[in-house]
Amino acid sequence: MDRLINRKGRHITQILAFVVMLLLAVSLPMTVNAAAGELYIPVTQVFTSDLTVANTFNYCLVSLDASNPMPAGSTADGYSFSITGTDTFEIGPINYTVTGIYEYQLTQVVASEVPGYTYDRQVYDIIAYVAENLDIELVILNLTRDKGDEAEFRNKYEARATDPALMVDPPVRKIVKGNPSSASIFRFRLEAQNRSNPMPAGSVNGMKEVTVTGAGEAEFGTWSYTAEGVYFYKIFEVNSSASGYTYDTMVYTITDTVTLQGNQLILSRIVVNNVNRAVEVCEFTNTYSAKRNVPGPFTGDKANILFYYVLLVISSVLIIGAIIHVTKKRATVKRHR
Repeated sequence: MDRLINRKGRHITQILAFVVMLLLAVSLPMTVNAAAGELYIPVTQVFTSDLTVANTFNYCLVSLDASNPMPAGSTADGYSFSITGTDTFEIGPINYTVTGIYEYQLTQVVASEVPGYTYDRQVYDIIAYVAENLDIELVILNLTRDKGDEAEFRNKYEARATDPALMVDPPVRKIVKGNPSSASIFRFRLEAQNRSNPMPAGSVNGMKEVTVTGAGEAEFGTWSYTAEGVYFYKIFEVNSSASGYTYDTMVYTITDTVTLQGNQLILSRIVVNNVNRAVEVCEFTNTYSAKRNVPGPFTGDKANILFYYVLLVISSVLIIGAIIHVTKKRATVKRHR
């Protein structure tokens, strides 16, 4: 009698387990393994960083029951593996020979935190439902009990940006030679070689302009970098064609080299003129010369010049003709006397 009850109890347990698996199959996103009794657990790592840094992270799958099957290579501490960069890894195979419910836990292993890194602290519950025919239904649950088709970990690295307060901001200096009656407005432009380069506030499409009225100085402002690399800029004066001025055509080049030291990005800046000489100030000299007032008919119009030239020739001919006429008349009068 007791055996019959025990046998019925086992049948009821198996039926209940089968019903549970059917319900899960309908309501949960699961991975169905092709080979009976063989399980693979997909794990995806997403790593983001603008810098070239270490990007390999470690993980561990542990069994919540010491009798659970584990992948080859497992130890008493569980099954350890690593993923580099953004990639997917499959744990397995885990081989099952007995029907049942098998539970595991998957976490990222961080021996010690490194400055700049943000680690995914997600904990996944891995549940394998093994039927009598050894078909397996896989359920993956995160900390909030949300279900997924895979375990996903997102790690990233962000270094501390360069300090704008430490950036050398060379001013543009306008020197005016000559004696203009009033001060003109001069424009200067900072232009990035690549429009995606960091720029100071107020820039548009990799360009920013400042102005100086008469002689004086102005600055473009500072900015910070969030990624390693070499960045190029140039500074020059925009020829506004102010009357009487000859403009300076000097072009200055800024080379910013950004490197990673520890968790801090460091900026090294060099500013040179067009003969590759290092400078601390971008200096531009404009020369002013006033136009002289020329008396007479000269107005800058070539047609007027020609008109007055012809008029002058005609006048000269008439005068000479009048002189000849008067001279001949006097000679005639003398002969009659």
